[in-house]
Amino acid sequence: MNSHRTTHTVLAILLFLFLGILGYLAIDFAKAPPAKLTPSPRILAHTPALAEIIRQLNLGDHLVATSTHDPNPGTLPKLCDSQKIQIEAVLAVDPEIIFTQTDPASPLFAPIRQHLPKCKIIQVPLFTLADLEKAEFTISVAMLKPVIPKTGPEHIFPLTLRGHEARLLFCSGHEQLLVAGDPTYIGDLFRKLEGINVGSDIPGKNRWRVAKVETILNAKPDILVIHAPKTRHKTIQAFWRERFKTINPDLIIQTVSDPQWLLLTTTIDRMFFREMRPAINRYLILKKTGRHPLRTPKPPKPLGPPYQPPTSPGIPTLGPKLGSS
Repeated sequence: MNSHRTTHTVLAILLFLFLGILGYLAIDFAKAPPAKLTPSPRILAHTPALAEIIRQLNLGDHLVATSTHDPNPGTLPKLCDSQKIQIEAVLAVDPEIIFTQTDPASPLFAPIRQHLPKCKIIQVPLFTLADLEKAEFTISVAMLKPVIPKTGPEHIFPLTLRGHEARLLFCSGHEQLLVAGDPTYIGDLFRKLEGINVGSDIPGKNRWRVAKVETILNAKPDILVIHAPKTRHKTIQAFWRERFKTINPDLIIQTVSDPQWLLLTTTIDRMFFREMRPAINRYLILKKTGRHPLRTPKPPKPLGPPYQPPTSPGIPTLGPKLGSS
């Protein structure tokens, strides 16, 4: 009899503890915010530029992953680049659409086609300014959502090179030099400034070309724009100033570091003009005055030898002041 009572007592205590734990967990879950679900369709942006355009179209909440080169410091996993896709991690986020600049038939996407047959892989070329509006339309159609285009009418720069036909060259990097040829959005932007993109004269089959120092010197730019980390700007300016000392001592060097220089997005024209304005002003001053605005002016040459008062044996020199001893 006593054993039955003991068993019932233990069971009652265990039941009481179990119900208490359930009640505690229920209160804890009630306090926790609801998990944020990614709305459909779930997007993987294969390049940083496409990820940025999607955000600028107010569709960023559909993103589940981006490129490993995406400069945005958000919490999204960065799972792919032009050479590799982390397939296990991509399968975990389960995208429904992949926007890419690469051909969807590329072997790069073979694992995606095998493991996610329902995932749409949509190519969105982004090379020139004209591609921006097409990209916005392609994304909106694929999303089955009307979006407000951010590109709008062609932006007119309030200040240009005013028909001087300045020769401009954009170069990224320092150890390995990558030059913007044509057709590229950099070349389009240079032409909007009424300048000439001499990067198109540098030999190469691709739009962006690897160049040597000698090749850039032979291009003889009037304005050299170099994209590099801000910590290296002074070193890079000194390097190119020394190389161009005899070829073009009046070269305008503009060092820039904004990552948007390498991303064709809907805000590229505003960023471009903001960072190019100092170089434009310096070039216009050079053309107007014939003097580089950053160069220290030379002191004026004396008109003749310094004045020497005449001396003659017949003219006595002034003696001591009166009253002096």
